[in-house]
Amino acid sequence: MNLVRLVLTHSRARGSARMVLAVLAAYADEEGYAWPSMVRLADLAGVGFRTAVRAIEALEQAGEIERERRAVRTGERTAVNRYRILIPRCATGDTSSGS
Repeated sequence: MNLVRLVLTHSRARGSARMVLAVLAAYADEEGYAWPSMVRLADLAGVGFRTAVRAIEALEQAGEIERERRAVRTGERTAVNRYRILIPRCATGDTSSGS
């Protein structure tokens, strides 16, 4: 089962937060990590910038994602945060006891 389907099936998020989570899932690698800029995330989710920020905060607080803040600035470029989607092991079929 792909990550977008898992998120849509098992997430408790609603509204804008659910859309933001679905976008993160669509861009995530095999380990559930994604690193879109906040501007891109908001655009793809069809929400405003502040709404996307609030959605990320709500998802993090609900335990559906974890955020790695990356505040590295080089010239005009700023490193974007990295997000990991947290899906229960039972949802992914992972029954291993290790990490």
